[in-house]
Amino acid sequence: MTILEPELLELSVREYHRVFGLIDAVIDEAISQCFDQFVEEETQKQEKIRKQLMLNNQELNRLLRFSQDSFSQLAHEIKTPLNSIMGYSKLLLHDSRAKKAEEADVSVNRVERVLRSSRKLLQLVNEALEISRSQSGKTRLQLACVPPVSEIESAIEAMEPLAQYKGVHLKIDCDRAPAQVTTDPSRLQQILTNLISNAIRYTDKGSIKVSCVELPNEKWSLTVSDTGIGIASEEQAHIWEPFYSASSQQYREGSTGLGLTIVAQLVQILEGEIELVSEPGEGSQFTLTFPTEVNDRNN
Repeated sequence: MTILEPELLELSVREYHRVFGLIDAVIDEAISQCFDQFVEEETQKQEKIRKQLMLNNQELNRLLRFSQDSFSQLAHEIKTPLNSIMGYSKLLLHDSRAKKAEEADVSVNRVERVLRSSRKLLQLVNEALEISRSQSGKTRLQLACVPPVSEIESAIEAMEPLAQYKGVHLKIDCDRAPAQVTTDPSRLQQILTNLISNAIRYTDKGSIKVSCVELPNEKWSLTVSDTGIGIASEEQAHIWEPFYSASSQQYREGSTGLGLTIVAQLVQILEGEIELVSEPGEGSQFTLTFPTEVNDRNN
């Protein structure tokens, strides 16, 4: 500026403005070109990152599908010999009971242990398969218009022997239930069975109540409440995780650690929501809310 200053001082006002106008135009053009080049370079970088992320995502999806397919295949392979073990165990149990009482006692006891372990393992495999199908989006719904009360009564009837064995009373409150709902009856039964069996497992005395209520806005609710040991608030968010066991809920016989995980996934598949209210020593209440008509996502 010190070099140009004497010459600039000799310029007229008009020439002075013209010169500085040219300087401003050159600077603006240089800034514009630099900005355009910067934007282009950044855009190219972002595009490369996007393409790489897409490739990574595709590879992760491929690995996930491979893992799920491999697991499903492995589970099905396990079920075949397991069913064979159970079949032969039942034959042995039948033959052992046909013997004299003093000779059969030991054999019967051992065979019954094999059967119990086999049933437990088969239940675990079936539940793991259910989770795998749900996570891979392969769960198929068989929708039908059914009275929810009949589905509840059917589940209660199936669980009644287990409840009587524990000395727990099962109650139904369906006076305000909807007459009909469109849902998958087998999936609804699965949800009910898992919730009721879980309630029986962790209730040593008292009762378990299953209630059903029609709600506004084409919805209905299903509630399973018990007088069991309850769940601490800090652990309630984790009980839906596979194999999670709350510290207040020590292992009980018959539990696979997958029942509530399956419940949560099936509720979601049936377009529902689930809410848990529980206090240690005060019992638990699971409330499920469903639409009165589930959409058929397969079509």
